[in-house]
Amino acid sequence: MSAVKNLIISIIPLIILASPSCKKEMLSPTTNSKGEVNYMPPIWKYALHKDGKFHSNSQIDANLVFDSKVLVGTTEGEGDNWLNAVDIETGKELWKWNDIYQPPTEKMHVNYFYEHDGKMGYIVGSRHYCIDLETGQTHWKIKRNSSFSDRITGIGNSYYIIGQPTDTLENYQTGVIFEGDFENGAIRRILMPNIAITNVQNNRLGEVSSVISFVIGMDTMLLVAWQEVFANNLFQSYLGLYNLSHKEWLYEKSVLNDNPIWNGGLLTPITVYEGRAYMSVGYELLCHDVWTGKLIWKHQYNNEIFFSGFVVADGRVIANNENKVLYCYDAATGSLLWTGEGAGTSSRLKDRYLNEIVYFSGGSSGYIHAVDARNGKTVWKLDPAKMGDGADFWKGDIYVVPGKNGGKGKVIALTPMNAYCFEAYR
Repeated sequence: MSAVKNLIISIIPLIILASPSCKKEMLSPTTNSKGEVNYMPPIWKYALHKDGKFHSNSQIDANLVFDSKVLVGTTEGEGDNWLNAVDIETGKELWKWNDIYQPPTEKMHVNYFYEHDGKMGYIVGSRHYCIDLETGQTHWKIKRNSSFSDRITGIGNSYYIIGQPTDTLENYQTGVIFEGDFENGAIRRILMPNIAITNVQNNRLGEVSSVISFVIGMDTMLLVAWQEVFANNLFQSYLGLYNLSHKEWLYEKSVLNDNPIWNGGLLTPITVYEGRAYMSVGYELLCHDVWTGKLIWKHQYNNEIFFSGFVVADGRVIANNENKVLYCYDAATGSLLWTGEGAGTSSRLKDRYLNEIVYFSGGSSGYIHAVDARNGKTVWKLDPAKMGDGADFWKGDIYVVPGKNGGKGKVIALTPMNAYCFEAYR
């Protein structure tokens, strides 16, 4: 009898291994007919909804990766939105935060952030927040009298944001740069470009669309993109470099788009790389010299690159166009290096570049794409349907985590139901 019992016990593991729910191919990567990886076994899975039911929750456009944790948007019921810190190695929840001003309508939609001294600040209209990344507690939160751009930047304890003036131009929609104290959130007005007041359109003069701060020697510099409005609500964009320490413009009005156009504002924040400024205005991708403001090169398209934007790294500029084509240029000369498969309205490319692979998710394809920056070859096209949680698309929330000690990094991506952590391609 004991021999029969032992035989049954020895057979059970074989039955389990052969069962349909544990197919061998689901434990290993699979590829499609083009040789692109379409399934990767996740390192861990983390549920985004505490009650196990889908609720419309927030989308995180920023790459919220901080040392050993990643921040994802979650729910605990309809209209109950949270920002949760998850351990990158284990997928375990570390803390959760929802100390917001306007529940349940306000969601954790973080487009841009500034991190300093273990704290993260971000903006939603008039509501400004700063979270302690170690404890998950609110460091400060302030509700201001007017809305601000969510594009935040900073140096050390100083941060810079874009809002509306409160002086004699307060009846006009324009743009002012404020400097904030990251310790307590207090702000003060420091700069407004000399926007012409002769072309007012519906009380709108223009706006500041991006400010990038950096230090040269002992001086704090602000690289500013701003617009003036013209008849029929057309916009002309300019680039300026302001020495904040000496309170003077090195140049103020370097023209970005040749003629006023309806989408003449800066569509994504400025990226600075090796003394050059990269921007998209309308249907153009531009490269200007930071110190002179002069145009170095530009490319024009028939569609925008607003939604997915571009990334600059390893001497390349890679842009994802709404025509579903990925373009790669030499960062210095603008020479076209290759084109590859893109996806319209996908996640942002900025900060999703690791070891010469660029990652993006969602959009028109619904897949996770990984593209080799050396040649434009698609190496991943991960199918959400293969994850088994009923999803037919990947969200635009995607996080890229550098590896440690020269090892592979990680990619964390979200379906509407779960967050999954994968080993990076390279």
